[in-house]
Amino acid sequence: MRRTIVTAAAILPACALALGACTGGASSNQSGPARQTVSVVLDWTPNTNHSGVYLALARGYYEQAGIDVELLPYSEAGSASVLLGGGADFAFEGAYSVISGRARGDEMTMVLNLQQKSSQGIAVRADNAAITRPSDLDGKLFATWGAAEGVAKVQTMIRNDGGQGTVETALLGTSAYAAVYNGTADYAEGLTTWEGIEAELAGTPLKWFMPADYGVETTPAELGLVTTPSYLRDHSDLAKRFIQATQRGYEDAVNDPEGAVEALLSANPDAAIDRELATRSQELLSSQYWKDEAGSVGRADAERWQRYIDYLQQQGLLEDASGAPASTRLTGADMVTNDLLA
Repeated sequence: MRRTIVTAAAILPACALALGACTGGASSNQSGPARQTVSVVLDWTPNTNHSGVYLALARGYYEQAGIDVELLPYSEAGSASVLLGGGADFAFEGAYSVISGRARGDEMTMVLNLQQKSSQGIAVRADNAAITRPSDLDGKLFATWGAAEGVAKVQTMIRNDGGQGTVETALLGTSAYAAVYNGTADYAEGLTTWEGIEAELAGTPLKWFMPADYGVETTPAELGLVTTPSYLRDHSDLAKRFIQATQRGYEDAVNDPEGAVEALLSANPDAAIDRELATRSQELLSSQYWKDEAGSVGRADAERWQRYIDYLQQQGLLEDASGAPASTRLTGADMVTNDLLA
């Protein structure tokens, strides 16, 4: 999601929202036993992806579970780096980060699989008449965030649509969307659940090509909550209480998107989040992306995880700690679990 970046020290905690000041450890409760603290680092500035946490805070679910929650601001080091460096107990991350990290020897486990269906697509200006299908992207300039997985995804999509798969790239990071808007790049990768709405509201609408529509294996977890195996071993009960309270918040967000938006905006009055953008994004996430086929929220599909892992390895998109292609077969059972869910 393209938003103004908040630069902050990776391990500097924000105050526990709606539950009192930061504590850095267990906190006392005059009416009961001491609460325990859980810290969570965001993957970006506050947005609708995080609304279930804000809703759980607002409705007292963490307090009922005996937990104070500290939400740590986005760090340019990346949320996985903060987690692995010991700066947070949990982090918002996607499956690709978990899998590529495991290939390098970094152990992370996804414990709440928030979004199984990917909303990430390839964005082109709506008025670009020269590009009407993926094969038209052949030889055009792709403004990227830098992940090899993104480039491979585009190449496969182009080839599956009858093109050669020639991709010219420019590493532009957060400037990628602006480059598409001003015409200095032909296309970029983004989220229909945020950038697509944002562009429409700004009067610069985009058209989208979704990789899954062209036979590309897509992520089994656009986003979720991850932690480390060592944290799960040392804090199993606390982790379970935290995840179940969080799951409850996201279930509420599915059923009450308006309440989720209010919780997000109320907790972040200085973030300048556009209400219309947040409302439309939340309605889309709640209605189309957060529930699985069984109607549950947060549950991972083990078969899809393994299929995606195998795809990444077959494409040579995973590297070991030395930078060589990962040769040892990776298994999803080592990276994702549903054991903490209600």
